[in-house]
Amino acid sequence: MNGAMPEPVPDFETLRARGIALAQTHSGEIWTDYNVHDPGITILEQFSFALTEYGYRAGFPVADLLARVDGALDLAHLGLATPREVLAVRPVTPGDIARAIAGAEPSISRAIVEPRSGEQAGLYDIHVVPDTDAAPEVALAAARSRYHTIRNLGEDAATIGLATRIPCRLDARIEIRRRHAPERVAALVYAQCRRLMRDRRANKLAPPATRQDAFDEPAVMFGHSADSAGGASALDQFFADLISLDEIEDIISLRFTRIETPGEDAFAPLTPGSYRELVLPQTTEEVGLELVSRDLPVPFDLERMRLELARLRADYVARLSETLDPEDWSYRPEGRRRNFSYLPLGTGLPPAYGVGPGGPALGSAPADRARAAQLRGYLAITDAMLNDATEDLSHLGDLMSTDLTSRESYRAHPMATEAHDALRAESRNATRSRLASFDPWHARKGRALDRLLALQCEEMSQNTLRQHDVYRPPAARRDAVLENRVRLLRAAAALNRDRAGGANVQDGAPGRLAPLCRKLCLLLDFQDRVSGPLSAPLSRLGLRLTSEDDDVEGGIPRDLLPAPENPFDTLVPRHEPEPNFDRQALIERTDFLRERKIPIDLLRRAITPEAYLLAPEADGAWRLFLDPGNADDLLTIGRFENRRDAIEDANRLRVMFIDLNRKSEGVHVIEDVLLRGSGSEFRPRALSFVLPNWTKRTEQPSFQRLTEETIRLISPAHLRHKVFWLDLAQMQEFEALELAWRVALRDHARGGGPWADDLDHASEALRAFLEKRGKT
Repeated sequence: MNGAMPEPVPDFETLRARGIALAQTHSGEIWTDYNVHDPGITILEQFSFALTEYGYRAGFPVADLLARVDGALDLAHLGLATPREVLAVRPVTPGDIARAIAGAEPSISRAIVEPRSGEQAGLYDIHVVPDTDAAPEVALAAARSRYHTIRNLGEDAATIGLATRIPCRLDARIEIRRRHAPERVAALVYAQCRRLMRDRRANKLAPPATRQDAFDEPAVMFGHSADSAGGASALDQFFADLISLDEIEDIISLRFTRIETPGEDAFAPLTPGSYRELVLPQTTEEVGLELVSRDLPVPFDLERMRLELARLRADYVARLSETLDPEDWSYRPEGRRRNFSYLPLGTGLPPAYGVGPGGPALGSAPADRARAAQLRGYLAITDAMLNDATEDLSHLGDLMSTDLTSRESYRAHPMATEAHDALRAESRNATRSRLASFDPWHARKGRALDRLLALQCEEMSQNTLRQHDVYRPPAARRDAVLENRVRLLRAAAALNRDRAGGANVQDGAPGRLAPLCRKLCLLLDFQDRVSGPLSAPLSRLGLRLTSEDDDVEGGIPRDLLPAPENPFDTLVPRHEPEPNFDRQALIERTDFLRERKIPIDLLRRAITPEAYLLAPEADGAWRLFLDPGNADDLLTIGRFENRRDAIEDANRLRVMFIDLNRKSEGVHVIEDVLLRGSGSEFRPRALSFVLPNWTKRTEQPSFQRLTEETIRLISPAHLRHKVFWLDLAQMQEFEALELAWRVALRDHARGGGPWADDLDHASEALRAFLEKRGKT
């Protein structure tokens, strides 16, 4: 883990020499014969050979060590990603965005993306060129939907509209080769000229991109090449492309004319957001294409030509979707599953030792049998160590995986010694149970997951859990540390790809679904949330949060608490109650909650088991109290017939308050560019992070510093940001404003709706709220 190169596995001679040197050091006075005939040297040589075999196996390719029986690698189980998931990138440049929109569906021929600058940096004007046979409104809706899917943080489309069409006519005289049908040639000429005039792409698309192509030119991942500046701008480009067709012998003449302004040069520079389009003839009189062969006219049927055009377009549309080479991108590494069975040391010793598979020779003296049994017991310990190491290699894939169910990082085989009852093999379960007490599984699994995260260029310090987890007991906290690593590992490829991506505002929850927001929730151990206000958990239960100074009725002075015979009887044992208990009924029977109000300090205090106290009464009943943790009176929770029921309610209350704290934690991300409404004033490339400050964890200054540092580290460097910490009342006001703005923004992004006209008002109100909070 420290980057140092591992030492090479020592060879047999080196291990043998080291073993003899150790024997001389520790038993030189009683062991003086180190020649090959000495039994101790023979055993040492067997042990050295076994170690070299283990080292050899450990040096197998990683794919072999992790492969399943069929040789395949279960990438998801191993926390690895496919080539398509690893080699991922978002559309960034205007050209990338244009490619991605044009590849959304066949109804879009091309997109013209023009970025604004200065105080409006981050805004784009997008002009859509519909396909020749597609309805313009269909192409426009597809382009709008596609852009909001690929939109980046701090960016937005100022306008998404149809490009201005400049219709043109073709007049040409072309000599064809006689073996080709004239309708086919005419269709090819019109199809090629139409495609070139629109976006410089002929019907001959580039082959699907491989992984190497994506390394060399990442833009190929967004679709086939498209020139956002316009189509071919000179006749030379048309000549060169048409003459390359096998069906054409020569181009005698070629000319284009603007239909609406015939006197204007057809290739005059285009105004922004416009494009040229070759209009197909609808009648024979409109046909300006003449096909000849050896100076003789070759007539063609207009209807048959249209059929050929339809075939060409269908083929072109089919090939448009083939942007990546499926065979190359579906590549997965494979290994060869190895046999890691272990051969005991006694197998290689001479038969005279009596420890081989056949045991002592028939007729051996009792003393010889006893010595053989003693040697087998001696060798069994070494055999067990090497056998366990072999078992570790066999299950290396489980250690280096996202699986948290096995809860063992070391594997063991029971010792096999038939001769001695004292060393007789234990059952596998007993062996595993004993090994588990010495297995630092959490630490070793954590290091393995850190290694896998490092392959994704990620790390997880776990300070959120180790220093600031006030909701879980220590044992559950250790498990949560690993679970969070696994969650991040499984999502790392997608989150890293989309970290700079904005949420789809058409979904109606732009600030909650942004990938940056999801990664922040992972790192800060916020619960997964896709909708719902952060201020809602308390209000759903009918509870009202009050200030720390508000008094709660139902308390008794501490000195009136009866003293139990056993002081430990006042403590409430911690356990997890059933998950779906009735929370409303619990609130109704809790004395200090009957008025449905709770001071903020009690919301935080009630999550700790030490806050609950039991007191016996003379009739055998028990009273349950909540200790507010200061000099105030104890708050009465209720009276119970037995201690068990009191303990159950105490743990239900504790879990309910933990849920209230955790479900109130989260983050809103507001992009300033989306608050502009119809105005032009906004902070370019700026974000606002809005978080609660009333829970047990978020009220701590150290956690707030950790959160702000985490935001700084994971936010894209080109974006500015502010962090707002709101109390419950402020959050309720903010979320009401944010909901109105979000709905209006959704309707506006979809092209209209009942709230679309309210976007300016909603944006102004939300922006004013944040500006006011920023000044306090």
